[in-house]
Amino acid sequence: MPTEHPLPAFTPVFEWVAIATDSWELASVYAVVWRYAQMQHGTCHASCSRMADRLHWSRQRVMRHLAVLCDEGFILCTNPDELGVVRHYLPVSEAEWRASSGEPEGTAMPCSPAAPEPVPPAASPTPDAPVTAQDALSQPDTACPTASQPPAVTHRDTPCPTASQPPVTHRDAPCHATSPGPVTPCDTNKSPQESLKRDSKRGASESTAPAEAAGARARAAAVQLITSLLGWRPPVVLHGRIAAAIPPGTTAADLQPYLEAWCTRGFKPRNLAWLFEWYVERRIPEDPPPRRARGQPATPAAADTPEDFAKWARYEEAIRKGEDPDEVKRRLGL
Repeated sequence: MPTEHPLPAFTPVFEWVAIATDSWELASVYAVVWRYAQMQHGTCHASCSRMADRLHWSRQRVMRHLAVLCDEGFILCTNPDELGVVRHYLPVSEAEWRASSGEPEGTAMPCSPAAPEPVPPAASPTPDAPVTAQDALSQPDTACPTASQPPAVTHRDTPCPTASQPPVTHRDAPCHATSPGPVTPCDTNKSPQESLKRDSKRGASESTAPAEAAGARARAAAVQLITSLLGWRPPVVLHGRIAAAIPPGTTAADLQPYLEAWCTRGFKPRNLAWLFEWYVERRIPEDPPPRRARGQPATPAAADTPEDFAKWARYEEAIRKGEDPDEVKRRLGL
């Protein structure tokens, strides 16, 4: 497991980067990349928008500075060919940069000091001329003997001559956004959509009551029992009724008699009425006698006397003539 680097409470700006690039803006972008690189495996996974919020810049401005740092070798992009993903930047140390650029260790880029301009002595006002506020500020304070004179300007205090900065355009204007909160040590490669999706799943799983979980397990067990008994899985719309009809602890041997009686009487096996009606009531209805079709003559099981045989003969003759079978039975006493 990789070692987690503690996140410092500040963002250090490396002076050697500012001296090498002659730009504190590039050094600031390098510092932000270095700070986010301490969060995960030494590589910065933060997006340009997040780094722009840290610097109160625009995203395009940060992207231009990152391109300069990559061209100069101060940072390396580990996934330059991937499309549609956040770029991963690896900050290069001073020793590695000097080794790659060919500069020896310990060398610096000193700034050429500029000669200080001579300060002309201030003209003392004439006694007749009134002393204005501007003249009073321009004259040295000689009235107070304890006031310390400003130190002489040395070469060390002379600012380095830098290249003129380009004019600030509308694109380079800082974002008018509120100051972001402290950065927490987390994986910045995750998008907000994935974070919200993960939080919603976690909240749903935590809010599920134990009773609901037990009910889901019982419903799955009941559906599995019916599936193994019938050889096919019932539709999802019937899973709730199946779970309500089969209590916990039911086995296939308890359901077998009801299913066999249902199939023996010629009903469709995919009709689960035997479960919802017969098994719920714990009874199998008696098998009714077979019904004969309307208009089919009923024959006696055995003709005991010639009179009975004659009655049935007249009954069949009346049926062939188109009379009502029930009316003929009442008339002949059958």
